Amino acid sequence: MRSLLPTLLAAAAVLTSAGPAAAQQTALPITSPQDVFTAYQAVCLANPGDLDKQIATAKAAPFNYVLKETSADGSMRFENGQTFVAMRRNAQYHFCMAGGRMDSTVTRESIEAVGSPVLEKLGRRMTDPRGNTVWVDPAKPGSILMYSQIDKGPIRISSWLSGVSVEKQ
Repeated sequence: MRSLLPTLLAAAAVLTSAGPAAAQQTALPITSPQDVFTAYQAVCLANPGDLDKQIATAKAAPFNYVLKETSADGSMRFENGQTFVAMRRNAQYHFCMAGGRMDSTVTRESIEAVGSPVLEKLGRRMTDPRGNTVWVDPAKPGSILMYSQIDKGPIRISSWLSGVSVEKQ
């Protein structure tokens, strides 16, 4: 987990809080925690480690995500007007995340409560040093599930992320 966590945190930070992607994501309407987690389950959790299936699921109905940005590192960000998904696979890591803009009054606990029942079946819940909630399965070294939240003024971006060290699969 130690080698994978910094990479996933960096990916979450870049994809949810920096550059042109942030400007477009803050333009997204406020959505519900359930809508974001539903996308995460269908795109990321149902297709672990399979970038092609994740992309196909994202583009298909009912989500109808459209590619909005490809970063220099190969990360792809898709939007459907309500939420976003992002993913990347390289020789070392694979990650997939889904996120959206939340009402700033919605608490972290209430957002996490949507996904916790599913993720607690997949791993042990922990809090990392940055305050993100992670779920780790000791039987799957190099694999992590994470909830991350970025607050920039009145804008709250919540995301669920799955990551795996390809080297340890």
